[in-house]
Amino acid sequence: MGVFKSTNGGGDWTPVNKGLTYYADVRALAIDPITPLTLYAGADGGGVFKSTDGGGNWTAMNTG
Repeated sequence: MGVFKSTNGGGDWTPVNKGLTYYADVRALAIDPITPLTLYAGADGGGVFKSTDGGGNWTAMNTG
């Protein structure tokens, strides 16, 4: 499970979970419409994670 990314219209999928510690429980994913390489993932029990490189790396954003 986790987050997967396709760069060819869904023909192939690659996991992009580096830094996403609760990747098995991702329940929501949002793409910034202004900066599409910025993604947000909501994980059940793990909080919110942010990626600024299209899912290559994730950082927990759970303070505040």
